[in-house]
Amino acid sequence: MRSAQVLVLFLLLCSVLAAAGCTSSTANPPPVTATAISLPSIALDRTDLPEGYVLTMSNVKTDADVSPLAQSLGWQAGYVAEYTKSAAPGTVILHSLAGYKESSLPDVIAYINRADRSCSDLEYFDIAVTGLGENSRGFIGYMPDKEQVAIPASVPASGPLTDIAVSNEKPSTRSCGQNYVEIVFTKGNILEVIRISGPTIDDKEAIAIAQKAYSKIP
Repeated sequence: MRSAQVLVLFLLLCSVLAAAGCTSSTANPPPVTATAISLPSIALDRTDLPEGYVLTMSNVKTDADVSPLAQSLGWQAGYVAEYTKSAAPGTVILHSLAGYKESSLPDVIAYINRADRSCSDLEYFDIAVTGLGENSRGFIGYMPDKEQVAIPASVPASGPLTDIAVSNEKPSTRSCGQNYVEIVFTKGNILEVIRISGPTIDDKEAIAIAQKAYSKIP
């Protein structure tokens, strides 16, 4: 009889603890998303860059700052920062970060890879990038009559554009007037684009900066 009473008391205690949520089991943590990560906190800062750069612009983006195409692809959050080299040559680093629906990132990367090669006065070639995950692209746009850009050995061209990236929006052709190197990469649902522009372009330095940015993503 005493054993039955003890068993009943034990079962009652377990039901009370379960109702209070005081059990040993824990729920799976929610996935990390752009809305859970402070994009400014993982952006490049002054200590990540070579000497001579100063912050000249930073901005947290809202829905009003992005295109209908970005919103249709699941844009969640955005941040951009610009650093300018104070001494000659005047080189500018533009670092853009955004969170997207992860399944849309291949289309976003494909569109950027196409749209950011649209300067009519530049010629383009791909560069090999390492240490930036599988979804990474790198290329240089240069003015063909300038000699400040050393063209490396050719690398395989980037993959073809997807139908979604091509059909949604067509980039405009414009004149840029300066060389630049651009590196695009993702981690989780975070997309980052680093563009370094100026009269002298160092792709190895650009890749090293991008690797620092990649390492800051949780």
